[in-house]
Amino acid sequence: MAALTFTETNGVYTATATVNSDFNVHVEAQKPCSLSLHISTVEDKGYQNKYEEEIGRVFDKDFHAAVFPKYVRIIIGAAPVSGACYITEAE
Repeated sequence: MAALTFTETNGVYTATATVNSDFNVHVEAQKPCSLSLHISTVEDKGYQNKYEEEIGRVFDKDFHAAVFPKYVRIIIGAAPVSGACYITEAE
C-alpha cells in the first residue's frame, strides 16, 4: 500500500502513481466532490480518462489491466483527508 500525495492547483487536487499489477484506489475527501482517474502505459504522456464520477466523500475501487506498468493520475475537486488516500497493488 502506498500513500497518495496530492498537490493543489486552483482548488483541484492531483496525485500520481505507478503500478505494476492490478490495483485499488482509496480516496477520502473532506466534502463531496468529483473524481477522475486517468491511466496510461506511457510515462507522462497520453493519459486516457478511464473513470469519472461524483463521490460522496469516499472512493474505493479496484482496477484490472493486462499490460504494466500503468501510470495513474487521480484528480479530485476537494481537499483530501490527510492519511486516508492510498493506492494498493495486488500481490
